[in-house]
Amino acid sequence: MFYLVDFASSLTSAYLMVVGAALVVLVLFAPKGILGTIRERWLKWLP
Repeated sequence: MFYLVDFASSLTSAYLMVVGAALVVLVLFAPKGILGTIRERWLKWLP
């Protein structure tokens, strides 16, 4: 998230809107988190 804030703030002054939208997308499409979604969908052999 720190990299997203840094990148978005270099592009626009409304960087919090970009970060907020990214968080909403993450919560909607990956409710178990990024690693949990990767484990669930593609790498089922991971514990």
